Amino acid sequence: MDADDLNQMGDVAASAAPLVVPLAAGVLAGMYAKHRLAQVPATSTQGVKNMGRLGGLPADYPFISVPKLDNALFTDSPNDALGLALQHGKREDVVSALKHRAAIAYDPEYKKPGIMAHEVGHARIAQGGGMRAFNQKYLRPAGAMLGVVSMLGSYLAGRAGYLTPPQRMGLLAAGGALAAIPTLINEHQATGEAKKILDQSNYSPEVRKKNTKALHAALTTYYAGGLALPVAALGSLAWWVQRKRVLENQGHTVRWG
Repeated sequence: MDADDLNQMGDVAASAAPLVVPLAAGVLAGMYAKHRLAQVPATSTQGVKNMGRLGGLPADYPFISVPKLDNALFTDSPNDALGLALQHGKREDVVSALKHRAAIAYDPEYKKPGIMAHEVGHARIAQGGGMRAFNQKYLRPAGAMLGVVSMLGSYLAGRAGYLTPPQRMGLLAAGGALAAIPTLINEHQATGEAKKILDQSNYSPEVRKKNTKALHAALTTYYAGGLALPVAALGSLAWWVQRKRVLENQGHTVRWG
């Protein structure tokens, strides 16, 4: 294998990194989060309600068990809340979803105090209004869309010859970072709310500690999903810049595109 072969392999790796690295990072972070979650004992249905009470939610706030959801989530979409209540909840959940125009849904496997407190944290943010609620309701979804647009745009522009490989990587890095910021801020805020709720609970210090570790592990999934793309794109950009410098030092004229 000569230098040209190695350089070609490097080019392929640099092009594939923004796709492969986020996927791998997401898988590893998810495995770590599930490992931490498995070490936390589940709470009861009443324990779930208690998290809501400690978080200041109304007593009739809908908490809906959804088997095989493989997640726990808060939604303030009236249609989504009502749909969850109709499909998986009881009659009182339907009434509550209509009343509050929001709901918290959870897979029974995720019925852990910290996870439920985290979703209550999202509900508190939504109810509190202000910039935190605006970020959660509007900026976070917009950021996710920006990430998709930057990936699709860089690919199409590269195929059409409008962007060089370094420019494509720069676009991916900038778009990925901007897309991740609202989500990371929102998740940190919800985790902060969850810690406050856990501190008010009657759980032992050991149980609270395990739940806090599970919350931190869950945060790593957002960092993996949000920052892996810009970091990988920056790494690819560094490769292309270095390749250009080496080729120019060898007397070649480099024009990408």
